[in-house]
Amino acid sequence: MPIARRASSGRAAANVKRVKYAESDDGDEDDSSTSPPTEEDSGSEFGESQADAEEAADDEDDDEDDSDNEVSSEEEVTPKRKRGKSSGAKTTPTKAKLAARRIQPDKVKASRKRDSDDDEDFEDKDQQEDDGLVGGETLSVTKLVAAPTLRHSPGQLGRPVIDFMTKLLSPKYNDREWFHANERVWKWIKQDFDEFSSHFLERLMDEVDETVPYLPSKDMVYRIHRDVRFSNDKTPYKRTLMATLSRGGRKGPFAGYHLCVRAGGESGLHAGTWEPPPDRLNVLRDHIKEETEEFQRFKAIIEDPEFVKVFGAPKPDIAKGIKGSLWGRNELKSAPKGIDKTHPHIHLLRLKTFCVSRHFTDAEVVDAQGDADGSDDAKPFPKQGKKGASTAAVVKGGRGGGDDTVSRAGSFEDKLVAAARMAKDFVEVLNDMMHPAPPPPPGFAGDVA
Repeated sequence: MPIARRASSGRAAANVKRVKYAESDDGDEDDSSTSPPTEEDSGSEFGESQADAEEAADDEDDDEDDSDNEVSSEEEVTPKRKRGKSSGAKTTPTKAKLAARRIQPDKVKASRKRDSDDDEDFEDKDQQEDDGLVGGETLSVTKLVAAPTLRHSPGQLGRPVIDFMTKLLSPKYNDREWFHANERVWKWIKQDFDEFSSHFLERLMDEVDETVPYLPSKDMVYRIHRDVRFSNDKTPYKRTLMATLSRGGRKGPFAGYHLCVRAGGESGLHAGTWEPPPDRLNVLRDHIKEETEEFQRFKAIIEDPEFVKVFGAPKPDIAKGIKGSLWGRNELKSAPKGIDKTHPHIHLLRLKTFCVSRHFTDAEVVDAQGDADGSDDAKPFPKQGKKGASTAAVVKGGRGGGDDTVSRAGSFEDKLVAAARMAKDFVEVLNDMMHPAPPPPPGFAGDVA
C-alpha cells in the first residue's frame, strides 16, 4: 500500500525533525527517542482510503507544526525515556516520607514555647539596654541632692561653692553620675558665681578700669564642661570656676582680669593675657628684643616694689627655687627660634603667657557662716599658706607671692578690687604693645572744645 507508506514516511520525518531540535538544545541522544515508527503509527492496517490517509497525514503534520511552535528556544525539550529506573531524576516523595516530614503537635508547642522565651529574653535585654544595664547588673536609683538654702553676706561666695569645687578635684566625684545627682546644687553655685562676677565687674568699671565695658555673665563666665576630644584626660568637668573681664570679654583678644575660684587655696585674680596666639605673642617678643618704649614701661611696672609685694618678683631664681611672678608654667625650655640664649631678658622671651596672679585661701573666698544646710557646724578649711595654697603645697616665692599684709582686709570682692587696681597699669601696657593705637589723621589738632 504505497499511500500508507508515504503517510508513514511523512510522520517519521516529522518525528525525526522534532527529536533533532531537542538534541540541538540538549546535546543528549537517547535510543528510544530516535527509533523508527512502527506499523501501528502509520494507520495502514485499518484499511484507510487514499483521501483518508492524506487527510490523516495533513492533520498529523498540522499537529506536528503546532507542537513545534509551542516549544520555546529558551526551554529544554526532554525526550521520552524508557520505563524503569531513572538516572538522576527527582522522585515524588512517598506517603511515608511525607508523614515523616509532618511536624508533630508536641513539637509545635515546644517550638512556640522557645519562641516565647526568646521574645521575653529580647524584651529583658532591650529593657536592660534602655536602663544602661549589662550582664546581671541591677538598676540603682540615685537620690537627687537638694539645692542649698544658705544666704551669705554680699561680697563673698557661698560655702557650698568651695565644697562643690573641692569634690570636683577628686576623680571619685568628677563624673557625670555624681554631677547629675548634684545638678540642683550646681545650678545654685552657677547662679551665685554669675551674680558675684557681675557685681565685681561693676566695681571694676567704677573703681579700677574704665575701658572695661559692661558684659552679661554669659560673655564672661566659662562653661564647666571640659573639651575632652583631643585630650588624654577624659575628666568631664573643670576644676575651676573662671570669668574673664576685659574689653572683649572671654573671647576677646585683649589683656584683662581673670577671676578664678578653685579649691585648695588656688582662687584669686590673674591679670594679663592668657596664651595669646602666635601673631600677638611674636609682637610682645619683638618689643622685648628691641627694648621699645612700651617694654621699658612694662619692665618698670613689674619691678616696682609695690607690685612685687602683691604679685612677687618678676625674675626667677632657680638656685633658690623661686619662680617668676609672670606665668611660667608653660614656658619654653630653651630660647625661641632666632634668639640668643644669653639674651638679658631670656626669662621673659621664653614665656607663652603674660599673667600675674594673686591667690587667696578658701576661708577668704567664701562666707564661712554655716554650711550648705544653714547649720553652724561647718568643717573648718584646711590650714593654708601665705600664697593661698595649702601648707604642704607651698612653693617658696611661687607665683602669686607677695606680702601677706597687702590686700588682706575686707571681703573677697574687696581684695580682688585691690589686686586689680595694682595690676591696671600692667594690663594697659600689654594692650598697648599688642594693639597699638592708630596714629592720628593728618592735621588733627587734638580735642575740639
